[in-house]
Amino acid sequence: MQTETHPLPETAAPLLLRNSDPVLMMAPDDLEESPEQARRRYDPQELEALKASVRRYGFIVPLLVQDQGGQRLRVISGHRRLRVARELGLQVPCLLSRTPFRGAAEAEVVMAANQQQPLDPFELFWTVVRITWEYHRELYDPALSLEQWMDLLRYVLDPGAAPLEEQPEWLRLRYREVMESLDADLKAFGLPAAQLRDRLIRYRAMLPVVQRALREGRLSWEGARSFNGWVKRARRMFPEHPALGEEALWALAQSLQALSLRELREALQRELARLGAPRREASEAERTIRRLYRRTARLEQDRRQEVRERLRLLEQELKDIEALLEQP
Repeated sequence: MQTETHPLPETAAPLLLRNSDPVLMMAPDDLEESPEQARRRYDPQELEALKASVRRYGFIVPLLVQDQGGQRLRVISGHRRLRVARELGLQVPCLLSRTPFRGAAEAEVVMAANQQQPLDPFELFWTVVRITWEYHRELYDPALSLEQWMDLLRYVLDPGAAPLEEQPEWLRLRYREVMESLDADLKAFGLPAAQLRDRLIRYRAMLPVVQRALREGRLSWEGARSFNGWVKRARRMFPEHPALGEEALWALAQSLQALSLRELREALQRELARLGAPRREASEAERTIRRLYRRTARLEQDRRQEVRERLRLLEQELKDIEALLEQP
């Protein structure tokens, strides 16, 4: 493991400047990503831009790492830079933190580092779920599983709509404290309780293969919703088709990883046709959305992005409604 000291650049983030923490030049193979890393997907264009910057200027800000007793140091902040270092075959400057971060505390620090680059809806949702789960598990019930916590979380967010068969004793005794803690976490992460509840309900309703694709960063939140609806529709049309088994669907999800939302939907349409589905004509609503999408070209960039995002959400809602109407 490399331990060569390296002078800290003057442009390094002030938060990382601590005289007692040495900066080391490390090989990427001597570093590991934090399992608490919230980000599941990395934009290829953004990584290419970062690589171009590193080739020209080098690494300006060190990675924040800590020693957790393993063979490699763990990265707390700087996962995108670590990936670039691996691809370019470069050593990377690392600031060795002497402050221990474990469990929920590590997740919170990683989450704070991610504020530099916005998370997508699922990454934010999943980070909040994991951090709150680890906090309550450490504090009240070491045996509390993630699945059990999601059930409790849905109940806490909406007791009337999600009754529990049996409420844990610690929740009955500490209900007010749990509510206050959860409220503080949601405010800190900027995630309204209604959005957390909605995403929790949608996530739990997704097929296991789609949930896995989300957790492992194969699909974005909107991409997963499209894929989930497509799988349900395809299975209704072709109940015994071998291409719709778990392994085949997982391979399909992996092939969709680098696609934009529009490209993903087009690929799924082609896959449905390959399975033998008749070509479906676009509905009047879909034609209207496409026509409005083309009209956004005349708008200024910020306004154009806002309108296009709203059109994408509207298109997905229409597809969800269509899938519901097709259910027996």
